Parts: sequence; structure tokens; C-alpha cells
Amino acid sequence: MTNPIFDLSSKVVLVTGAGSGMGRAICEAMAESGAHVAPVDINGKAVKETADLISRYGGKVVPFTADAFDAADIKRVVDATVEELGTIDVMFAHAAIVDTTPARVHETTIEDWDRIVSAYLRGLLLWMKSTFPIMMKKRKGSFVTTAAGTALWPLPPVGNLHLATSYITGKTAGIMLTKLAARQYGEYGIRANVICPGYHRSLHHEANPAGLKEMEDFVLGVTPLKRVGVASDIKGLAIYLASEASSFVTGQVFVEDGGFMA
Repeated sequence: MTNPIFDLSSKVVLVTGAGSGMGRAICEAMAESGAHVAPVDINGKAVKETADLISRYGGKVVPFTADAFDAADIKRVVDATVEELGTIDVMFAHAAIVDTTPARVHETTIEDWDRIVSAYLRGLLLWMKSTFPIMMKKRKGSFVTTAAGTALWPLPPVGNLHLATSYITGKTAGIMLTKLAARQYGEYGIRANVICPGYHRSLHHEANPAGLKEMEDFVLGVTPLKRVGVASDIKGLAIYLASEASSFVTGQVFVEDGGFMA
């Protein structure tokens, strides 16, 4: 029998970046725990696959094909989620914008900086602005931002992940924005927390294999659990932060990295 403290029955959970990897795993974890889920992804085919996967758990599923960093799309998704599912209880701001051209600080173009840092932070802010008023009326809610282990500790020059200058900076700033939200909205019963995953093998890494073996060898050499992360590793932490199990937890950063930063 499932411990009721982790039960998400009747809760409405919105998840961005839901088309693959950890975003899809978060959706599955929510559905497995009884929630109704609104998965969001810019890839329509991928988000439909996620919706088909989680619909078997019995909750309502309302997928959206949308750009998680576009103001009009964000408004459309939030309005439609409330109309279709009644409210938003939990928000996972998981979608990210990655560096496609790794570069050192002096080599980083302003165009890439604006495309990644500015757009990412604006999107995160807009999701908060759109969902917090809904949660404030109920005086209850959970907002979870996915950052990255590299947002806390820049990697040494192994592979090319240490050159993701814009991505890492954006994620670090997102942590502070989430902490500010925890301070500002705690009186309304809104909790705001951050998950910082360590290295997880993903479709992005497979599509950009330069330095991948070197990076994985390095990670394995310094990770106590002696493996790289996989998408499903995030499930337990996602359920914890969405559920009453974390009812007195806010403004915190949770590192999920197999002990890499221990």
C-alpha cells in the first residue's frame, strides 16, 4: 500500500520539457502517484508519446505542444490547463535551452547569451508569474525548477561541458530566482525548490558526442555510486517535492548526482 504522504491523487501537475528524458520520467512519476498531468514540450510528436505512456495510470492527461520560453505559449498553456483540469497544484519548470556551440567567456556571442540566458530566465519568470496567482488563491502549491550540478560547481576541463557558459550561468541564476520566490511566497503556502541533477546520459549528449567518453570516464572515476545517471533516477525526488512529504521544505537545492559533489 502506498504511503498517503506521497499520494498525488487529484493533484494537477504541469511539466515542461516533458517530451523525453528526465522530463518524461517526471511525468511518469506524477501519473504513477495518481496525479493529473499536463505535459508540455516543443516537440509535438514527443509530447504525444509521453501522454500515451502516462495515460495508462488512470489520471487525466492534457498534453501541449508549446515553446516553454514563449510568453504567448506560456499563457495559452496555463489558461488551457486550468480550463481542462481545474487548477495547477504543482509546476515542474524542467525545460532548458542548451549551448549548441560550447565556448569560453570571451568567445561567447551576445546572440547565444541572449538566446540561452535571457530567454531561459524570462521563461522561468513567466511560469512563476502565471502559476503563482493560481496557487496564491488556494494558499498552497509547489514549484520545482530543474537546474544542474554544474550550476553549483563548474566542471574541470574534461570533455566540453565546462564550456557551456551560457547554459550554466542561466541555470545558476535560476536557482537564485527560485530561492527568492520561496522567500516571497512562503506566506501563501507556496513552496519553491530546485533539483540539480548531475551528469545523466541523455538524447542531447548522444546527439553531441564530442568528448562524451572522456566526460563519462571522468564522472565514473569520481562518483561514489560508480555509474552515470539515467532519467528514472529523478522520479523519487520529484514525487517528494510534489507531495505532502515535503510540506515544510522550501528554498532548497537538491543535488541528485550519485555523490559526485559529496
